[in-house]
Amino acid sequence: MTKMVKWCLNINLKIGFIFFIFPQFLLAQNLNGLWRLELPTAAGTLPFHIRFFTQNNKLNAALKNGKEELVFDKVETKKDSLILRMDVFDAVFKLKTNSNKLDGTFTKRMADLSYRSGSVKGQKGLSYRFIPNGLSKIKLAETYEVIFNDKGTTYPAVAKFKQLGNYVSGTFLTETGDYRFLEGNIIKDSLKLSCLEGNHIFLFKAKIAKDRLENGTFTYNFIDGETWEGKANAEAELKNAYSLTYLKPGYTKVDFSFKNIDGKTVSLSDEYFKNKVTVIQILGTWCPNCMDETKFLARFYDQNPQIAVVGLAFEKSTDESFAFPKIKAVKERFKVNYPILLAGKND
Repeated sequence: MTKMVKWCLNINLKIGFIFFIFPQFLLAQNLNGLWRLELPTAAGTLPFHIRFFTQNNKLNAALKNGKEELVFDKVETKKDSLILRMDVFDAVFKLKTNSNKLDGTFTKRMADLSYRSGSVKGQKGLSYRFIPNGLSKIKLAETYEVIFNDKGTTYPAVAKFKQLGNYVSGTFLTETGDYRFLEGNIIKDSLKLSCLEGNHIFLFKAKIAKDRLENGTFTYNFIDGETWEGKANAEAELKNAYSLTYLKPGYTKVDFSFKNIDGKTVSLSDEYFKNKVTVIQILGTWCPNCMDETKFLARFYDQNPQIAVVGLAFEKSTDESFAFPKIKAVKERFKVNYPILLAGKND
């Protein structure tokens, strides 16, 4: 092969590579930054944010709620189309870009393994949730004693809020976890808060009446919801967590035998646990609160090798072909070096 032919081939290859990467570069340049999107629910429009960013010459994205950002597992691009996947939650956004606007769908796998979808649309550069941030004549209390009503079954919660003008952030603490990083606004005499982190679709509304929050509604997916009421109470608190977890009468110790992602049965009688203090984590890969806990325990375990840690995962399905990939994804995402076992179905 002559030098001229080699030179021509090299030039053609470089030009082809440039033409391949240039559209992706332009797409990333157009997308980078904060986007405000809206998702319709049975209780009204739910606003949320996605932040696009470039890292190592690759387009990435994260769902942003308050101070939390959850990075997507995969971001795929093709011309003006985007696919954002949150694999651990079985959630996917399919979007098309048009200048400073996004349109598409959000699809979520539900507890019964069926799929539900909703249309989404968004605009770049809008940092507010429901309305632009500004002043408010109403001042929320920092802590409320709350009662939720789920189709006749009630349960307690404690609401914690921080307010700056008409902007509000915070969460609801319950005895089974919190309702994530919520943010929203005071609009006249109403409070609206939202969060979408891939698994849950949270939309809270209530009327502010002096020291009370009244006629509250809480939507936690596309169509299902609850009602709630709140009263300002700086001393409000939940039951002591240690009173909620205990051995049933007649039992004196914990024991189990479940499979890990390699199909091997792990029991508390194994050498791994012998003569060690053992931390047993109860989790589900679908549970954002469990992700917080896993993030902590993964570091804790690596820093304290004298302690044994084991996760017992209760999943949407006990089918190993469904559950094991989810558990593996969580282990890889958080660099978990302790075993996580498939313990059963969540209910």
